[in-house]
Amino acid sequence: MTQEFYTAEEVANMLASAGFKITRRKVNYYAFEKKMFQPAGSGKKVFSPADIDKIQGIIYLRDQSKLTLEQIKAVINEEDFSLEEIKRRYGKPEARFQSYARQSLKQTFNFTVYDRHLILDLDSQKVLLSSGVSTSFGDKPLTLLGQKHQLVPTFIGASAENVSKYIGTKIDVVLGGDILKNLYLEIDLDKEIANFSTTIQDHTGEPLSTTLALNVPVITIELRGNPIRVFLDTGAKVSYLRSEILGNYYPSAKQETDFYPGLGPFDVKTYAVPIKLAGTNITVNFGSLPEQLEVALLMAGCDGILGHDLFRYFNPVSFNLPGFLINLQKRAIPLA
Repeated sequence: MTQEFYTAEEVANMLASAGFKITRRKVNYYAFEKKMFQPAGSGKKVFSPADIDKIQGIIYLRDQSKLTLEQIKAVINEEDFSLEEIKRRYGKPEARFQSYARQSLKQTFNFTVYDRHLILDLDSQKVLLSSGVSTSFGDKPLTLLGQKHQLVPTFIGASAENVSKYIGTKIDVVLGGDILKNLYLEIDLDKEIANFSTTIQDHTGEPLSTTLALNVPVITIELRGNPIRVFLDTGAKVSYLRSEILGNYYPSAKQETDFYPGLGPFDVKTYAVPIKLAGTNITVNFGSLPEQLEVALLMAGCDGILGHDLFRYFNPVSFNLPGFLINLQKRAIPLA
């Protein structure tokens, strides 16, 4: 496999997308001024994935240990140095500390948008991309990035066949959080491509912290100055807030027909709600969920679901779920 090398600017951008506050100058400072390690490459692109891990090691040991820079230099240049060894010897670093030196596998797939659902063309299978479903399901195994995933045929009463019926187009697999939580994914709605990888890629945009609940990413939006926890579901054509939160505060938007696995189709009235997400003011059409789904939300500690409206304001959207981050690139002009 060909070794990849990166410039200091690229390294800074990659680490920034993973939540680190580091500049190109700081990368060069560690490598060339303090000579903390010998970069593996030459010319303009001098930093290898292993070098990026060493920079993360420097950051962690500098912030979390009492070692001097000379002692840190000795640690990161040991023959058996790895982020895993750092965790073993000095305590577990935050989730954002992830190895770039592991084998990087990448795949790009085209998708179509059908009634605000992202449907991947993955080899011979039509795959609904739904980060809001905790367990992937389908009639046949799914192979992604060289790994074969055996799928359950149904999930909470839903099958690929009845999801196909609800959406109005054929679906072979629903790809959910149990698989997505271990991968890196960039969704470019304008180009209609999804980039999957086993390692962190260089992403632009505002980093947004996330947690996982039942394999589903949970983010925080701001509503009337208050933080609200919501699921982020790429498979939801409609966004939702608990009826108690919606109240009678907002103007009507439109009537929608939606569905939910195990419940089937239902009608919902939506309202235009101004919120703030990743520092950006946006307006999302939120509806009220059926009562049994609101109860499920509360049990998960959430007050809503943010669905496809996300892509009206941000593109591309990059998921770094192993590092509990999502990167949002703001559109210059929102989609209609």
